[in-house]
Amino acid sequence: MAQAADPASAALAVPPILRLPDELLAQICEFLRKAGYGAHDKALASLTTVCKRLSRVAIPIRWKIVKLGAKPTDFAVDVAGLAVYGHYVERNLPCCSRLTALSLDAMETDGSGLLLLQRLVSLLKAGVPQLRHLEILLPLTDDLPVTDEIAPILRYSPNLETLHLRTFGHPSEDRRAPQVPTLASLRELGIPNPRLLSSSTFVPALRRVVIGEVSSADLPLMHACFGSSLESLTVTVSWAPPPAGVRVSFPRLRTLSLISAFPNLKPPAGLLSDIFGPTTPLETLEYTALNDDIVSDVQRFVTRQPRTTLKGVTLAQEASDEVHEFLVLLFARQFIGSGRVEQALQDVLENRVRPRYRRFRAWAEQHGIEVVPLWLR
Repeated sequence: MAQAADPASAALAVPPILRLPDELLAQICEFLRKAGYGAHDKALASLTTVCKRLSRVAIPIRWKIVKLGAKPTDFAVDVAGLAVYGHYVERNLPCCSRLTALSLDAMETDGSGLLLLQRLVSLLKAGVPQLRHLEILLPLTDDLPVTDEIAPILRYSPNLETLHLRTFGHPSEDRRAPQVPTLASLRELGIPNPRLLSSSTFVPALRRVVIGEVSSADLPLMHACFGSSLESLTVTVSWAPPPAGVRVSFPRLRTLSLISAFPNLKPPAGLLSDIFGPTTPLETLEYTALNDDIVSDVQRFVTRQPRTTLKGVTLAQEASDEVHEFLVLLFARQFIGSGRVEQALQDVLENRVRPRYRRFRAWAEQHGIEVVPLWLR
């Protein structure tokens, strides 16, 4: 007579991941999906083939949002999978009448891959009025003419609410980038610079703009396109020094973020007080770090306002321009000596950076403004 299996031994024989409830397994799959491309995608795809239980949990999540690959092999796999699992897709399925969001990545497209991407884009040319969210990563090169294929998508997607155009290439190639057309429902726009706007761009519902590089000479065009509706402006790379006499008012602008992806780039002196009119109702300012120019600029802007609207200033880093100058010296340790460089950095922090921060915070408190140092959180 066969002996009954020991329940404890049977439980230990089950792989640890399968001892978790379906809810936790679903959270793991969601994490892998949101983590992006590469190893995470492969891990999620592998989970769909482990066993029936993991397959049941992972497949709907794996196919919830599809980013069709531009390479021939990736595209073929995606299309074959859609034929089986398309009913799970909530986003990025161009042949589906429920399509509301699409991400087009042309960065790795070449040869026959370009033809596949153009074939995909051609599916959208007929019009996708239900499309609400669109993200395009686009290289600007003469040997990749997919730029001409993108413009019809923008023209024939009149109900877009979110549009992010991320272009990569030399600034002289910006003329090849598709122009933002009139989009009456657009609420959020991400572009590398204002050269993707034109005098015919009309986006009356736009609330938030994320932009890479800005020249103050572009402000009149930006103001004409969305000045009356803009509530939040984020500049992620740089802002060129303002020419004399350029000043505009954005009557609804509440948030201005100048937290650069490049810490050594700083906004020009007088950016706030010399460009934005005193009636601009700014409530939140975000900077990479304080310097003397920013302190005097904020103080002048608040002083000129007929009614103080500013409620908060957020600082991403403690390190200021002076610190970044000394960081360059760290690469010359063999010539200077690490002890001297580190002492110099400490002196800058203790004698210039931190006293400036304390003075600014004391001034801000007197005016009812909260200073939020993110490096302390």
